[in-house]
Amino acid sequence: MMSVRKPCRLKMRSSHGKELWWLVKGGEDLRQDERVQQVLRTMNFALQNERQCAQRRLVVHTFAVVPASARVGLVEWVQDTRPLAELLDESLKNANVGILSHRQPASEMNKKVRTSSPSDSLGHEYSKRLGLDSLDPKHAGKHVGKHVDVPRLLVGYAESVKQLPPDLLRLALMRKSQTARMEFELRDHYSQTLATMNVCHYILGIGDRHTSNTLVASNGALIGIDFGHAFGVATQLVPIPELMPFRLTPQTLGVLAPLDAHSLLKRTMTFVMAALRKNRELLKQTMRIFIDDPTLDWKQFAQKNEQTESGQTVEEDLETFTSMKWEGVCQKLDGVHPTDVMLAEIKTQQNVWIRTSVVVQELVQGKHDPRSDRFGKWQAWKEGSAPFLPESVQVEALVAHATDPAVLAHTWGGWSPWA
Repeated sequence: MMSVRKPCRLKMRSSHGKELWWLVKGGEDLRQDERVQQVLRTMNFALQNERQCAQRRLVVHTFAVVPASARVGLVEWVQDTRPLAELLDESLKNANVGILSHRQPASEMNKKVRTSSPSDSLGHEYSKRLGLDSLDPKHAGKHVGKHVDVPRLLVGYAESVKQLPPDLLRLALMRKSQTARMEFELRDHYSQTLATMNVCHYILGIGDRHTSNTLVASNGALIGIDFGHAFGVATQLVPIPELMPFRLTPQTLGVLAPLDAHSLLKRTMTFVMAALRKNRELLKQTMRIFIDDPTLDWKQFAQKNEQTESGQTVEEDLETFTSMKWEGVCQKLDGVHPTDVMLAEIKTQQNVWIRTSVVVQELVQGKHDPRSDRFGKWQAWKEGSAPFLPESVQVEALVAHATDPAVLAHTWGGWSPWA
């Protein structure tokens, strides 16, 4: 299994004869994953009690997590699923995909991916465009915050997107659909779970959504896994911060073609956001466990962040860290503009070059978005009198932010922003 933690799969047979699969994972505090699952189940409860969501059967998929200690635990193996990265790589290696969906002949497409996976190859090429291929990871933040050329990145990002057929993921998902009805149902499951998962993950600030951290079930449903980077940590602490609220890349949207993916997703996401905001007090009560009993990972994150503070003890910085995380969740549930939420997270970035970078702030604000006036809309809201956004406007701002080519271009290559 391709994973930094090198987990092991364990098969057990229960007393009633059923075979159960579990993942034995070490090296991280799985209490966070367990608590995230608890919050997601509470979110499902809120969705089931709202008519618009219940009628559409909107749920975010969950699984069991059993922490055995602060560094070892069991994670339920979600069967009948495949990682998004595996689907993409398999489709790109398929000769028929090159013939049907790309200008280049299949033989040329396959030459690029024969020696390594397409994700690895494109990721390496993209790191070169960012200028990070020869840099020590410790210096990546300084380079990204100070030396990145946004127009050059936009050109590089567009070239990377063009290297993949626009319908690559759609063909991978639809390959087993034998009838038009099966294809419709698969795409319906996909769109509903994508919209629901993105909103729920946004509220929890779940990052590190690269293609290996999303599973695709045989019916098209999406399932998020690995929640080590929650509550905005992927924006605040990693060398190249994630500046998008959730994953909504060209291939992700391409599955819904020829339908209007943006309109289709926004409608469902608005129902989910309205249900969660209506039940904000219930969700806050459920999430208090993160603040009252911080995990070992949070304590380590606080110690990392403590390096940027002067005159504070580790205990004081842990309190500051948890307070910031709690404030971010409350702002999202209240309807604060997503741009302001992320700008607040950037101000606490552990790397001073990112924290003070004008370019990074402009990317979050939408100044470099080549498609729309995202920056102007944000400024208009700032100048208005309403402190909070309606759910529909909040979702519209989130989708515009997540699909901003300039933001996606400014992303770590391993995240595969082109796919």
